[in-house]
Amino acid sequence: FPKNRMKRVSRIALRRLFTTTAANRVLQKPKNYEFSELYTFNHQNLPRLPIPALNDTLDRYVQNLRAVLLDPENLRTHEKNVEAFRTEYGPELQKKLVLEDTHHGYPYSFIERHWDDMYLQLRCPLPIQINPGYVLKDDPVDQSTRNPQALRVSKFIISTFRWQKKLMDGQMEKEAVPQCMAQLGRLLGTAREAHTFRDVLKFYPATRHIVVMRHGQFFRVDVMSSCRNFMLSQQGLCEQLQYIIDHVPHSDSRLPGIATLTVQDRDKWAKQREMLSEHCVSNYANIHDIDSALLVVCLDHTIPSTWNGRSEELLHGTVATVGNRWFDKIQLISCKSGSLSVLFEHSFSDGTTWNRWLSQVIDDMEGKEDKRLPRIMEVHHLSAGMGPRRLTFEIPECMEREIVAARREAEAMTRTCRTSVLRFADFGARDIKKWKFGPDGFVQMAFQYAFGRIHGHIAPTYESASMQNFFHGRTEVIRSAHAPAGAMVKALLADRAAVRAGKENPNRGQLEGLIREAAGFQGTVSRMAVQGKGVDRHLLALSKIASRDGIKAPMFHDEEFAYTTGNWRMSTSNVSTPWNECFDFGPVNDHCYGIGYLIHDDDIVVNTTTWEASDEVDANFMTEQMQASLRRMAAIVSQSAANPSRA
Repeated sequence: FPKNRMKRVSRIALRRLFTTTAANRVLQKPKNYEFSELYTFNHQNLPRLPIPALNDTLDRYVQNLRAVLLDPENLRTHEKNVEAFRTEYGPELQKKLVLEDTHHGYPYSFIERHWDDMYLQLRCPLPIQINPGYVLKDDPVDQSTRNPQALRVSKFIISTFRWQKKLMDGQMEKEAVPQCMAQLGRLLGTAREAHTFRDVLKFYPATRHIVVMRHGQFFRVDVMSSCRNFMLSQQGLCEQLQYIIDHVPHSDSRLPGIATLTVQDRDKWAKQREMLSEHCVSNYANIHDIDSALLVVCLDHTIPSTWNGRSEELLHGTVATVGNRWFDKIQLISCKSGSLSVLFEHSFSDGTTWNRWLSQVIDDMEGKEDKRLPRIMEVHHLSAGMGPRRLTFEIPECMEREIVAARREAEAMTRTCRTSVLRFADFGARDIKKWKFGPDGFVQMAFQYAFGRIHGHIAPTYESASMQNFFHGRTEVIRSAHAPAGAMVKALLADRAAVRAGKENPNRGQLEGLIREAAGFQGTVSRMAVQGKGVDRHLLALSKIASRDGIKAPMFHDEEFAYTTGNWRMSTSNVSTPWNECFDFGPVNDHCYGIGYLIHDDDIVVNTTTWEASDEVDANFMTEQMQASLRRMAAIVSQSAANPSRA
């Protein structure tokens, strides 16, 4: 190759490089925000989370008490203590709460410190009880290729790094309805480090690598260059992932590796983590590599054959895969067929944030031209000879028995939770709207009816409401078990009993009226919660101040208070998006139904979980009753939609 030709090519390449760089500087959009200030600076001028008036909160609380407390004497006693709180204890606590919320900086709301402490001080294991997850929609084209697992994962990871760079460059757009973006900057690259008493969050947003797990073995895979101005191509990453898939022996999957330590009680894992890190420099470096990864990728060797199986694989894994998880990080879980799921560590982020990230990543993966994420220069190899780097741990002899015990504990954990997925195809949001209902209100009332069919009454129900219309807003409780819901359930149960006894049905119009009133009130309660006019976050903050300052308000020590503010019999959440196939989380107490649901245009997906040890609740039976309830309510309300003159 002639030397003068090489010089000419070099000059042309350099000219193109500098021209492109200059053009990029000219065309670069102005920043919408400084990434370093995203958590602390309210660049959208969102309001601060308001503290409700004390009397308003107590009025709403008492209204809900009367719907869910079944014993009249217990209700009277607790109401008496509520009224004592209103006049004797509450005003002083409210004054302290308002005064403490006047500062600048963290905590950015009256509930934030208490909320963070609640998550990080919990000592229970993270799987099932804390970490929720999504099963993502499959791609039949990608999953029909010869290497579907590596292909799907590589596409997801490349799009996620593009998304993270756009976020860090200050280019993420405001949404049509402004939502707090503080969580976005701490979503990816965050690790929950186990410490005794209270865990610690560490943030690595500028990280350039992922950690890949295969049969319990760990590999660091660099995706971005050290200067962060170019990255691996999707094909290059796919080849590295396929190399890991092909070269880690299946026999490793049943070895008692260190990953199952993350399944344990947090204090126990904290001590083991410290012991492991201090044993040698390489262990410390390996754990740092895992902590600082953008996320952890779990390449499983199994293919769940049912929706229940996919849900279980996501929520806690199986005996075959539980050793291939790291529950202290956000995890991308891929089965052999290329199906993808995401399991979230929940302490630092919520569904609205997850949905924004995943919606934009999936649009980019699907190649939607109007929603493409900004491109970064791509190369097949970041540097010569660079590929997956195995992270090998040196296990101290004193930990060997503990790791074996952790493996047994993890395998036992996979059998503690019942899961039942209802894929209800009779109707969805489209028909519910035709019947002039809000889809969420209608489905929530079906849950109340299903609970009533099993237990004969309604009971405290938690529905999560996003508060990200406020700066640093997290969630509030929508109390879905209320008086109109109770009246509806009572009438529907009476109607069912009458039909079984061969008696004449009550007036259909009356039943429809009660369903409409209950669903309508549900909409009102939901709107109030989103506006910062809920009950539970306010009462939590007041009770924390009372405990801290030694104020012994009888209301907070009543069993009825615990029953109606924490002993939820149904814990529910709706994160409907077109790309989400299943929303999965565990029950929050011994006799609770954990209900994650999606209301699509033409179907409804409900994932129900219960503890295996409970003799009061059963996920499979609840699924049957949900289906029956949806059909019964639809039969009542759809008649008037089909025959408006008879409504």
